[in-house]
Amino acid sequence: MNVSRSLTLAAALCLSCGAGAVELSVGGQGQALIYPIYSVDSGNDTAIHVTNGSAEPSIAKVRILEGMTGKVAHSFNLYLGGHDVWTGVLTRSGDRARLISADTSCTLPRLPAEGVELGTGANPVLAPRTRVGAVEVIEMGTPDFALEDARTQLTNFFSGSCDSLYGAFAEGGLWALDSRYGLKPPKGRLSGSATLTNVMNGHQIGVDATALVNFSVHARQTRPEDPEPTLGQSETSYATMRSAVVKFRTGADAVTALLTRPSAEGDFAYGAGLNAETDWVLTFPTKAYVNALTTPDMEGERYSPFVTTPGANGLTCEEVGVGFVNRDSEPQRGFGATINLCAITNIIGLGDSDILGGQYVRTQVPAPNTTGRMNIPLIAFEYIPELHIKRNLWPISPTPFDLEGLGVIGLSLTRIQNGDVGGLLSNYVSVQRLTSRTDAVSF
Repeated sequence: MNVSRSLTLAAALCLSCGAGAVELSVGGQGQALIYPIYSVDSGNDTAIHVTNGSAEPSIAKVRILEGMTGKVAHSFNLYLGGHDVWTGVLTRSGDRARLISADTSCTLPRLPAEGVELGTGANPVLAPRTRVGAVEVIEMGTPDFALEDARTQLTNFFSGSCDSLYGAFAEGGLWALDSRYGLKPPKGRLSGSATLTNVMNGHQIGVDATALVNFSVHARQTRPEDPEPTLGQSETSYATMRSAVVKFRTGADAVTALLTRPSAEGDFAYGAGLNAETDWVLTFPTKAYVNALTTPDMEGERYSPFVTTPGANGLTCEEVGVGFVNRDSEPQRGFGATINLCAITNIIGLGDSDILGGQYVRTQVPAPNTTGRMNIPLIAFEYIPELHIKRNLWPISPTPFDLEGLGVIGLSLTRIQNGDVGGLLSNYVSVQRLTSRTDAVSF
């Protein structure tokens, strides 16, 4: 069934639409933020930070997604003042995660002092899956204080008191009939990070959010109970890549292309006299959106970059190989494995490593007792006749270049535990972005 190990994305070159093309932010600020990992498993708490780098206020949708299928565990509207920072902490609460914040920035729905448990509602299966996942932040607009009839109310919303905000969507409120009234397009000055803290193990991990610019061209605030907009709803189907502006079928395709890598490569350390552990994170931020948007081609087949075969759990899984070399470039034979990555946020633990937990999204891989490099190729072409699926990215002519692989954000986390040294707890953790070949867009 596996025809060849190649995957081609062909897309059309656009020479006159650069200003409206979504692209990865070089400076870390943008209109959409992707946090590839949070965890409240294995003793971790995760603080989510959202920063407005503009002197003007900003309105954003915050979406906390469980890691297995990317379903919304909790979402809310966030109202940031100029140069404001909001921080919320995800912590363990029974079998699920709880979001707590003492921040004074306004949120709708209002976050109670005791916090809110994630995954509440009609689907009880969702609750334990909220312990590990990802976060999206989508900027929806900024107030237009030049509109005289809206100026007073808009000023009140960002003056440090949230009371007037809570009636804005009620009958007769400023946004009751039109949630975009009095708003300008997003400024694109949001940035963010996640801080994973493990008190018992004495370590802290910092992960920067990946930012996208030119994601939105209009104000599009939604009601607080509406979990949209999503990362799959870029307002442009153009993407700036390798100094070219490329046309795709949809905004979700364009964002996927920006994240596409032919492989995930990075350092590992396991055992080796260091009591070392390594967890890898491979998050596919747009998998759910792109799979939902696949459409038949002229031959009646569907193209999707993520679909290989349905797994036993009903999810679509990517079958990949894991290989190791030590620091002397010697292949570590007898280790590694062929594994299925079925989740949105996937955690790969080496040996008995367990830094992040994540029983619903975790795969353990036999690992050599050494340090070195690990590699996971993400290129494949597979035709599944019974499902009429071609695992390939949407051919459109003419072709400025071929783009191979899957849309992924990858991290390598290594923990070294020296235990009690001279009365001090001497544990250390490092986090690195995974790399890829230079013929794909670099991380």
